[in-house]
Amino acid sequence: MSLIDVGLGNILEVERIIFITNFKSSASNRLIQDAKNNDMYVDMSQGRKKRSLIFSEVGNRYILSASYLSPDTIRKRINRVEDFIDKKSEEDKVVHW
Repeated sequence: MSLIDVGLGNILEVERIIFITNFKSSASNRLIQDAKNNDMYVDMSQGRKKRSLIFSEVGNRYILSASYLSPDTIRKRINRVEDFIDKKSEEDKVVHW
């Protein structure tokens, strides 16, 4: 299980993230409205300007979360976690005699 901070101490599991998009797109507005109507929207911006939407799977439900971090910043954090995991798995394969 790999975790990332998506801003203000809010943590998500990397493996559960399906996609990240810009908050200001017209498709985002429809997604937000549908998620709010179905109690599947989580605002993790704590009143700050929302810059990204994170669509993730939790159990058999899908959750739409808003973050004040940009999609690019979240992508970079995910890449750092994945690079760390890859590096760690390579170290585990080294045989020490």
